[in-house]
Order: sequence, then C-alpha cells, then structure tokens
Amino acid sequence: MVSSPPPTLLLARPPPPNCRFECGDVNKDLRRFYNSFDVIHARSIIQGIVDYPAFLAEVVKMLRPGGVFISLEAQFELFGADRMPFGAQEPDDPNFSWMHKLLTAAGRAMMARNPGLPELERIPARLAECGDVWEAISSTVLYTPIGAWDQNMPQAERRVGELMARNCLQFADAARPLLSSLGELPEVVDLWIRNTQAELTEAKVKQYGRWPGVWAIKKATSHAYMLPGARYTSDDFLFNLPKPELTVSADLIEHSRLDIQHEALCIVLDGLFPRESGVHEILAPRGDGYQPRVLDVGTGAGSWAIGIAKAYPHVEVVGLDLAPVNAGSSPPNNCHFERGDAHTDLGRFGRFDVIHARAVLQGIKDFASFFTAAADVLNPGGIFLTIEPEMDLFDEAKEPFGIQDDGEPNYLWSQKLFKAYVEATVKRNPGFAELPNVRSIWDHVSGGPWKAVEGDTFYLPVGPFLPDPDAPEHKRLDFQHQAVVTMLGGLFPRDAGVEDLLSPRSDGQRLRVLDIGTGTGAWAIDVALQYPHVEVVGLDLAPVKLGSPIPANCTFILGDASAGLKSYGRFDVVHARAILQGVKDYAALFKDVSEVLSPGGVFLTLEAEIGMYDENRVPFGIQQEGASNFCWSHKMTLLYNEATKKRNPSFALLPEVPQIVKDIPGDPWEAVKRTSFLIPGGPMENASNEERIAGDLMHNSIQNGPRLLRALLLASGYDAEDVDRSTENAVDEIANWTVKFWIKHLHRGVMKLDLKGEGFFRPADGVEHRRLDVQHQAVITMLGGLLPKMSRVEEILRQDLDGHKPRVLDLGTGSGAWAIDVATKYPGAEVLGLDLAPVNPGTVPPPNCRFEQGDATIGLKQYGQFDIVHARAILQGVKDYPALFEEIAGVLSPQGVFVSIEAETGLYDKNKVKYGPQKAGDPDFSWTQELTAAYMEATTKRNPSFPNLSKVSDILKTNQGLERWETVERDTFFLPCGPCETGNENERVAGDLMHQSVLKVPKGLQALFLASGYDPGHVKNLTEMALDEIESCRVMNWMKSSEGYKLRVLDIGTGSGAWVIDVAIKYPNAEVVGLDLAPVNPLSTPPPNCRFETGDASSGLKQYGRFDIIHARSVLQGIKDYASLCTDIAEVLNPQGIFISVEGEIGLYDKDKVKYGPQKEGDPDFCWAQEVTMAYLEATRKRNPGFSDLQRVEEILKATTGDPWNAIAGTTFFLPCGPYESGNETERNAGRLMHQSALKVPKALQALLLASGYDAGYVNRLTEMALDEIESCRV
Repeated sequence: MVSSPPPTLLLARPPPPNCRFECGDVNKDLRRFYNSFDVIHARSIIQGIVDYPAFLAEVVKMLRPGGVFISLEAQFELFGADRMPFGAQEPDDPNFSWMHKLLTAAGRAMMARNPGLPELERIPARLAECGDVWEAISSTVLYTPIGAWDQNMPQAERRVGELMARNCLQFADAARPLLSSLGELPEVVDLWIRNTQAELTEAKVKQYGRWPGVWAIKKATSHAYMLPGARYTSDDFLFNLPKPELTVSADLIEHSRLDIQHEALCIVLDGLFPRESGVHEILAPRGDGYQPRVLDVGTGAGSWAIGIAKAYPHVEVVGLDLAPVNAGSSPPNNCHFERGDAHTDLGRFGRFDVIHARAVLQGIKDFASFFTAAADVLNPGGIFLTIEPEMDLFDEAKEPFGIQDDGEPNYLWSQKLFKAYVEATVKRNPGFAELPNVRSIWDHVSGGPWKAVEGDTFYLPVGPFLPDPDAPEHKRLDFQHQAVVTMLGGLFPRDAGVEDLLSPRSDGQRLRVLDIGTGTGAWAIDVALQYPHVEVVGLDLAPVKLGSPIPANCTFILGDASAGLKSYGRFDVVHARAILQGVKDYAALFKDVSEVLSPGGVFLTLEAEIGMYDENRVPFGIQQEGASNFCWSHKMTLLYNEATKKRNPSFALLPEVPQIVKDIPGDPWEAVKRTSFLIPGGPMENASNEERIAGDLMHNSIQNGPRLLRALLLASGYDAEDVDRSTENAVDEIANWTVKFWIKHLHRGVMKLDLKGEGFFRPADGVEHRRLDVQHQAVITMLGGLLPKMSRVEEILRQDLDGHKPRVLDLGTGSGAWAIDVATKYPGAEVLGLDLAPVNPGTVPPPNCRFEQGDATIGLKQYGQFDIVHARAILQGVKDYPALFEEIAGVLSPQGVFVSIEAETGLYDKNKVKYGPQKAGDPDFSWTQELTAAYMEATTKRNPSFPNLSKVSDILKTNQGLERWETVERDTFFLPCGPCETGNENERVAGDLMHQSVLKVPKGLQALFLASGYDPGHVKNLTEMALDEIESCRVMNWMKSSEGYKLRVLDIGTGSGAWVIDVAIKYPNAEVVGLDLAPVNPLSTPPPNCRFETGDASSGLKQYGRFDIIHARSVLQGIKDYASLCTDIAEVLNPQGIFISVEGEIGLYDKDKVKYGPQKEGDPDFCWAQEVTMAYLEATRKRNPGFSDLQRVEEILKATTGDPWNAIAGTTFFLPCGPYESGNETERNAGRLMHQSALKVPKALQALLLASGYDAGYVNRLTEMALDEIESCRV
C-alpha cells in the first residue's frame, strides 16, 4: 500500500517573514490553538464544515478576549442587475445565466456531500447561540459583479467584475467532478462548462454574486470555555490544584486572566517595570557584546517574559513556573520557559542580571530562604523585583474596606471573597501570613546581599468606573463642536447667508434644516434652539446619545445618507460636518443633496484638513522622527488618512471636493465658495480671544484622540509596536502640550463669491490663464530665453546620458506655458507642472510634459527627484519660505538648479525709481501703483509672510548655509508694464505683451479686495481709475524682477589675505572681503570676487554691509572689548549666518601634548620657545588687559547682547611647531610649514618685548636661545 504524500500549499508569491501556513482539518482537534488569536478569518469554507455549531464553539476557544471572528461565504446562486435572485431559469429566458445554472448545480452536489451547507443563512443565529461570549455580532452583504458588463460601472467595481469573471472561468472547469457526481452525462457537463465560459468571456449577462458576511467581537471578560450545553464543576477549572503550592488554577482560563491582569499592570506602571527601578539601565545594550539574562519566577501565562524579550531582543529571558506555560502569543527566540519550583530550582538555570516575581508569594513557604536563593543567582549589581497585591481591597477613596458585615451600605462581596481566598491560602501555606512583613524580611536576608531595598505602592482599579463607554467620545465631539462654533463666531460662517435664509418667512412657510452625520446632535439642537420656528432633522448611522434635552422642533433619524435623501423631504439648509471619511461616492451624495435642497438653499460642509500646522500656522508637511519640531499628533493624522483611504479609496478625493461639487450634473449651484480657518489644538499664547477659547475646548476634545485611532490603524495592518509607540507619544504630547499645533478646517457652501482657495489671491480660470500666457511671453522676451543665462541649466537640459532623462519641475505652473515651452524645446527632458488649481493650457502639451494638481507647501517628495526646479510668481501664496526652499533642496538631484523669478512688490516710475508714498494730484501719481499697494496689503492680511518677498534672496542663501547650495546667484531685470518707445527691441516687445496682461489685472483683483473687507465703492473706483490709466498708457510703469543671490564673506584681521584669496578661488560666486588695520600685501593676485579694506573692526562693521559668513583668526590679542565686537558681528550677519573664530591658545604643549607649567632653566624638558610665548603673553596683557579673555570666548559669545546665536559649538586641534617624525601625514606636513613660520617669531617679538620694559640683554638671549631651539628641533 502506497501512502499518499502530505498536502502542499501552492502560493502565488513568497509569504512575508511574519506569515506561516499549516495543513490541518478544522473539523478535528484544534486545542493547540486555544487562546491564540486576535482575529480569525474564514472565507468560503462552510461547504467543508461538518458540524458548524461545533466549529463556532472551537472558534470561541481559539479567540483571545476582545478578538474578532470574520466569516465571508459565497451563496450558490447568482443575482440579476437589480440584485434580485435569478431563481429557476430556462435557456430561452431573456437573461438566462449558464453560470447561475452551473453554480446552483454545484451547490446541490455539495449539499449532497455535506448536509450542513444550509447553515450559511443561519451563521448570525448560530453565533448568538454560543452564549454570552460576544460583545457584538454584525452582518453585511457584498454583491460582486461577474464580469465588467456595464461600461458605466465605477472603476473599482469594473476591476472586481473582471477578477470575478476570471475566478468563475477557473471554477467552471474545476467543478466538473462535482457536476458529474449529480449523475449528469459527461457531454451535458461539457456543454454547461463551454456555455458558461463563453458567457463569462463575452460578459453577455448582467449578474452579481452575493456574499453574506458576518463578524463577531468576543467580550474582553468572557470565559473562553463556558459554552452553553456544557457542565462545569469546581474540579474542572476553578480549584483544580495539581500541587499544594498552586493556590489558583493553572489552566488556559487562568492564563487568559493573567494576560488581562498583565495588561492592566503595564498600564498602571507605564511599562513592564517601574521606570525608577533601574531595570532598563541594566538591560540596555552594551558595547562589549555581553548578553544580560532575566528570570521571571512564577511566569504564569508568560506575558511579562515575552514582553521583556520583545522589548530587549538582545537579552535572554527565562520564564519559570510549576505548571506548563500556555502563552497567549508565540515567544520570540530569546525567550524560553522551564518547569520548576522556585524553592529548589533557582540554581539550575545559571546566573541572572534581573529576577522578576509577580504575585508568587502566596506559593512561597519561606520568604527568607526564597530571597536568599534569589540573591545567590543574581550577578553583582543585579536587581530582584517583586510585585505583590496586598491582602485587602480598597474603596474609591483608596481606603481599605476592612472587616464588613452583611447588610452594611457599602458591603462588598468581592472583599468577602478576597478575604476568604487569603484565609484559605494561609491554611495551605502558613508562610503567606508573613506578606505584610516582607520588607523586614528583605532587610534581614542572610549575608546582607542587597545594596539597597526600595519600594513603592500603586492602586489598580477593579472594573470600569465609567458608566457609559460612549461617554468620552460624546464628550469629545461636544468639545469639538463648541471649538468650531467659537472659531466660526456662530453655528455657520457669517457670510454664508444662512441667518437671512432662516429668518421667519412672512408667508408662514416652515423652514427645514438637515444635519447629516449629526453625531451627538449638538449642532442640530443648537440650531433648533436658536431658530425655534425652523424644523431641524439630524441624520446618523448610529443612534444619537444626547447630552441635553431635545427641543420640540428637532428630531433625529437613524439612516444612511449614502442610500438617498429624498425620503426625508426638502430642506432649506443641509449641513454636514466631518462625514466624508465615511462616504464612498462624493458625487452621488452631493447630487442627492442638490435634489433635496429648495431653490436658493444652502449646502454647508465642514471638514478638517489632513495634517497639522505648527504654532506659526505653517504645515508640518513630511517630518522625520527626531526632528526638533516633530509632531506625533501630525504623524497619527497622516496614518489615519492612509488607513481611511485603504478602507475608503474615495477619501483620497477630499481635496477635490469643490470641483466635484461644481461638476454635479445640471449645474445646480449658483456658486461654490471655500473658506478655511485654523483652530488651535490647545492653549496658544499669541492668539486672539476666540482662538484661545477654541484652543482650550479643542484640547479637551483631542486628549484621547490618538487612542481612538489606534484600533483603526491596527485593523489596517500597521505595525503594532509603531502604532502603540506613536499613540502614546501623541497622547503625551497633547496632554503636556509639548508640540503646539493648529488644525485647519475647510468650510464650503453655496456663495456668490468665488475665491477658489486660500492659496489663490487672483482667479484661477481660463481668463487668468490666458493673461498668464501673455505675461510668460513678456518675461522670456526680457530674459532672452526660458531660463536665466546659466550654462549649467543648458547643460542639464541637453543631457541624455546613460538613459537618464533630465527632470524639470515647474511650481505654480499656472497656465502651463513655461512647462510646455521647456518640454517642446528640450524633447529629451521630462517636465512636470504643479499647481493648486487644474491647469488649462492654451496649447496641447507635448508627450514629455504633464500636469498635476497639488500643494508644494505640504511636500514634494512624492513627485520624485528633479534636475531643475523652476518657480515664477508663486511666493505670494507661500507662508513659510524657508520650509519651501528646504523642500525644494530635498528633491533636487546633486548639481541640480533651483530658479526662482519673483516680481518685487511695488512699481517703478518711468525713470526706474521706486514709487514712495503718493497722494492723488501728485505730478506722477499712479493709480496702478495704488492698486498694487492695495493688493500687497490685502495679500499680507491673508499671508503675513508676503512682506518678506523682498528678503527671499537672504532667506534662500541662508537656507542651511553652504550645505544645501553650492553657489547662489542673483540677477535683476525691469519689465515695462506698457508700450515702451524708448529702450531696446526686447523692452518694446515685452512692453506690448505686458500691456495686454496688465489690462486684465484690476478686475481680477476685485474679489480679493472685497473678501479682505475693502469698501465696495473704493474697490470700484480704484479698479476703474487703474484700468483707465493702463488703457491710456499715460503713466509709464516698470516692474522689477529678481533671481538668485550672491553669498558674502568677511575675514576680520585678514593679515596677508591668504584665507580670503583661497575662499574666493574655491567659491567664485561668493563675494569675499578681507579687513585689516594695516594695508594688505598679498603674495598672489586676488581673484575678481575678492577685495581688501583697511579698517578697524573694533570701530564697527556696518559700513561694509551684511555678510553670510564672518571669519576671524588670531585677532584677539588686538581686541580690547571682545563682547562689543561679538555684538557688532551679530548685527551684520544675515539670518542663519555663521561666525567662525580660530585662535591659538596661549602657551605651548610638550611632545606628549601636555601643557607646560612653570619651568626653570636646566629642567630636563626646559623649552625656550615656551619662555618666549609666556613673555609675549605678559607683554600683550600690559598693552591690552582684555587679552586675558581669550579663555572666555565661548562664555562671551553666549552673553552677546540680544541673544542672537542659534547655536554655539567649538572644537580643538593641536598644531605641531616643527617637522616631527611622529603623527600622521597631515601633522607632518603642517609641522614642516609651521617650522618655517615659527623661525620668524622670536625676532619679530623683540620690539614688543623691549617696548614693554624687558631688559635688552634678556631679550637678546631669550631670542637667540629660542631661535636655536626652533632651528635644531631638539624640543
């Protein structure tokens, strides 16, 4: 007899390392999996289950407390396009389905083999029959199209249809044995299969498969094995004591209880052990490769041992217990369990660095002997940690209940049971009575092995003290509601027109309001109270749990807005706040809303933007953990966004909501407006009164927000450790308010004003795009090309080396004209245009050019690396210039180029002189300049960073100093704003083009001015006068544009100018200035970007301009007030500029780099060069007492007036004074050079020493001896 080979699994792809497979029969013994899983999933298995109720009983046992069982089964019949069952069919029926015929026949065959198959319809009932073990049981039904038979299907549904058709094609062929088992002739079965496969290939029949789904959540406190129909006695599970030392059971039920207790203790301790215990320090990794060892005595379910092993994977962990360990999770490789008795077996397992014992002393007969044995196996410096419950329970005030009598008002049966347990334990183990004296026993352990004995007490609540599990969430939503209302200044935006709309009607018609996703009903109730004549309806998927009475004019309905709204009647206002994460078809919902809104009605949506803003109201964007301003709450929000998109792919369309609303068929909207506001996530100091109030409310709302997101993130497959770490860090961050942030809310509704978003201060429509096309032509005319004349740019765009296509990014692409022109001129380049608004190009883009809608200020990394990044006229919409430039630097490839072209704020007159303040009637008064000034003021209100536009070059050049940019160049050009009779040909052509562009500006700015609060009459007059002036060309104006920047470096006390010349040669695009009291006589010709000035740094530096780097070497002997010099340096350094000071320490060091102390001639290592040095120090101090401050340089810098330094850092190096043989090559080279320099020092100092009163004979001898010593290199 030949045995059959074991079954094998055929996998489509390799499984990840945390996934494994086992072959087995679920109808047979599953005991090895009891209490092992948090989720059990079963799909399409019911046909193989012999006894479904018995299978479910096993599922309950395999699930841990709080675990989830998910079942999804396919019905053995199909449904038509109306999702009604096909039922019995004949081949000549209009919608006859061969697949349906084949599937129902297969179902009959399976039922003949397994009579339990009809259980499919009874799964929810069978789950309920398992007893009181489920927290909740829910069900759903999925309909999957069989084939992509409808061209109008959503893309996702079409994809499902295609996959299901492929699945059914394979099923049809695989079902042949099943169909044959019904007794059908082979040729009939072949006919069925052929016709089915043809039907599926051609997608001729509109049909759906039906999948009933059920999920059940196990109670966190349920007993896994107490199922109905089974009898349990105390001997089965409660006091089944295999050894006298075990005072409670040691089975799976008890171990499940211990797992729960372990989690509770970890929460109270905020970890696996008290932080102050020193355990972490002992277990931390060491550089010598030593592996610490941990012993867990009375390990029980092994939870603590497994937790330690996972937290410290380099540590060996041993769990010891009298009974076998039934671990709730698989132990890692560095953890193993042993059976043994703590009384006798501690010495069997070697020595340990930490011994842990929790709730074991009830089984220990002799505490002193146990503690002595533990001390014997602890390594020196090791820790023995015990945690034991006291033999009493405590009330809410944490006072012991003590002895109670039946009938007392606060009588506690749990206390009675607990006391009985203690009494029974003491009978079995008299030593347990010593538990209250355990501290004294510790102190008297034989041999006094303990360096210290410390302890602490904590209280563990027994049971939930919150009566309503949903109360925290409802309280959170109510706080959030109050915060939003505070920031809005009411229940809706003041300019939404809702207040007028809801005013009482003279005709007595009752007005109606619908609140979709009403949540706690707070908004609906407030509207009903404020407008008692209005009928308010709150709609939600879940029952509304109210915190306040419902007014008579307010009702709540349980229902799904996605299933349609017409059944609820017509409304004058529809409101929806924070619901879109649960909506799968935005367009369908918005269409439904438009159909139930009365003419002139208002639809309002309010959604929080994904991602936080920092305390300066700048988006955090993409962050790296460990960054100085890293925000855990922001990370949790981004994870939530990703997880929500996994569950609901439509959520990715949230930024496109305004466009989706606009595109509703029938164009039902008069207009769509988007406004936004920021709510602080907590207390903010520099905030308005409303913001401070809203911040306090929002802080209360979000306290537990991260923990609410945890379950979703875990269910979405995120790493549990990362989720738990991020959750707790975010909770701690919010509670302590260590990283302050704002949350942006977007409000949309029917408005007459169309401002299309915060980043746009002018329209973003076709008219504006054609204006930008003309402006583009004017700019490239003046530039003489698409880009500044930089050879590097041309070189990049013409390369196609090793298959690398140069990539170009155009930020704020507008009409896309620049991107299209670059792509056309350089067909080998790949060009991407990015803009907040959809691009409406005037010409068809070439194939190497594409456009994307997105916001550069929230990150660019998703678009890849680029060789050139171009940005023109975008900075008025950017609130954090340094952050944007840093983001750009992050996506530029090495040697890449960033080109920024921005128009200066303000116009220049015909002589190219900038307009100052002007009054109507002045000879050269310009209405266009007035318009420009108003634009700047309005833009600054929306974006306070806008005035910094003139400082862009400063910001760019200081962005990470020289680390980010190899060179920074700057240029300026003027652009005529109208026909220019004078000037060159380019200026005349550009002037004609700009005239066409500028004509469209005044009216384009009207909406911005009105939205910024300007008087409509003033706006009208300003617009008309400017437009008239532009049309008539009677005032000639110029715009000034600039690109790039040139770095400036100052060298104080430049001496020979060698450092300055070297820097100027290495950085030819930098301007380098050398300053010295004496005229500079350089040995080599300075390059053109280098110059020298004669002057005294102590008298001030402002006359030399501002600098990015200031360098000073060996100048302090001549500085009398070093603090004043530091202040002057700080004042002329640009933001993020660097001051570098290099000074030689006074005094020499011997060959071993030990500083010389006082010495006498004749000492073995006497050094004449050191004597010269000390004489120089004394002479210099006589002339400049401040020279002694050389040792205090860092201290003086820290005390600089105004605290200007972002950071102060320093380093030290040794410089050999001669050609010594020891040291590395660098030191030997430096020594040879220093030897040449040192030879000139002694004679150079003679004049100083003589002028300082030294004896001439002594000076001559000192000079000769030092010079001889230096020449001979003998010291």
